[in-house]
Amino acid sequence: MHIKSITLEHTNPSLGPHETITEITLVNSESHIKRINKFIDEARVNGVMTLRAYIEAVNSQDSKILDQVWKQAPKGELNEGETISNLHIHFEDNSSISLSDVYRRFNLTHFYAEFTAYMVEKGTLTRHKPFAGLQDYEVIEEKRKKRQD
Repeated sequence: MHIKSITLEHTNPSLGPHETITEITLVNSESHIKRINKFIDEARVNGVMTLRAYIEAVNSQDSKILDQVWKQAPKGELNEGETISNLHIHFEDNSSISLSDVYRRFNLTHFYAEFTAYMVEKGTLTRHKPFAGLQDYEVIEEKRKKRQD
């Protein structure tokens, strides 16, 4: 498993054409590899298994193990107007795994605020409007964080 990047996406589809999507992307470079691996190895998904084991279960489509994870999922509800946050893990083979609605559907240890703060500090922030004119999206803000090794 070779991680290329991790993206945390915040969206609010109930805003319709006024929606702005905010993404923080952390590219797996030499300066971040230890921190990313620590997160993948230590974070527990719904108290059942590590994030690494969860990724492996998703990739192998191990329904028995995945059912155990879903049985322990939090029962958070999405109310109108609330933000949806999705965690996307992208791999070097161009595949990816998403933990959709990560804050309501998953109890992911070491993620918020610990790893999220690291992503915000070291990653790239992008904001775009998916309904902006004829383009697929319009980037309205992009900031690269100064990399502090």
